[in-house]
Amino acid sequence: MANEQDKIYLRQMLDAANQANGFILGLKRSDFDANEPLCLALAYLMQVIGQVSNRISPEFRANSSQVPWQKLTDTASAIAASSLNVDASMIWQVVTEDVPLIINELEKILSNHPIYSL
Repeated sequence: MANEQDKIYLRQMLDAANQANGFILGLKRSDFDANEPLCLALAYLMQVIGQVSNRISPEFRANSSQVPWQKLTDTASAIAASSLNVDASMIWQVVTEDVPLIINELEKILSNHPIYSL
């Protein structure tokens, strides 16, 4: 079970994931490639998700293996290391493939905690 701080972090992750998902709604890859500010904004949101996920207690992470915790922190680290040379292909892949799955898992987890229900 998540402690109160973990629940706050989970909610922050979900908020950032939903925001990223909303940014690309209805976009084609070509639209994304032509919009550098969008790519940078999504990179920032992926960093937020990864950094916040790293703050979640080890106990909770161990009991919630359906969330790709290590991938989230690795993605955030890779983005941070790239500075302004963000790999647009990686960002697109993460946001279009991984973020919807993360949203689904976080919603399931949070729905089990009424104080943070959606």
